[in-house]
Amino acid sequence: MRESSFIQQNRARWEAFENVVNNPRSAKPDRLAELFIQITDDLSFARTQYPASRTTTYLNLLASKIHLEIYRNKKEEIVA
Repeated sequence: MRESSFIQQNRARWEAFENVVNNPRSAKPDRLAELFIQITDDLSFARTQYPASRTTTYLNLLASKIHLEIYRNKKEEIVA
């Protein structure tokens, strides 16, 4: 698939994802999880097909932002 077709096909979903990233507290947890999975799937495809592309960088940025939001309050056990 050409990169321009990939962008055009997924643009609406990425815009919805950006809206959630800009206001993550208003989104339901299930919606956050669903979008995160979709974005990471798109990121995986982009890394394979367009490794040095700005699209790959953009998707990585979106995925990292939502990952930080999802796992921000996760408590971790400290092993001494």
